[in-house]
Amino acid sequence: MLDLTDYRAILRLEFNLRRSRNPKYSLRAFARDCKISPSRFSEVLNEHNHLSISSGLKIAQYLGLPPQAAKSFIDSIFLESQKADGRKGSQKLHLSMDSNIVDRN
Repeated sequence: MLDLTDYRAILRLEFNLRRSRNPKYSLRAFARDCKISPSRFSEVLNEHNHLSISSGLKIAQYLGLPPQAAKSFIDSIFLESQKADGRKGSQKLHLSMDSNIVDRN
């Protein structure tokens, strides 16, 4: 089952949608469209690294995610960053990110 609360699953879903329209569409092309290096993109998808919230905001914008999908995408990145950093802070940053998503769309 697809977990749309995981930003990697959202990225994979978007990649698969694009690939269904163009079978020659590659992960390298998807990384280019997300404005991230292919090696870093591969590390993120293979769970060897994670996205920063600022990178996630840019990617959500580049991909044209609808507001609710963008919020889920950023929330997922935020939760993972909390786990990875072992912190529970940064609530102010997270709330300001929510308003950025709403303001941009």
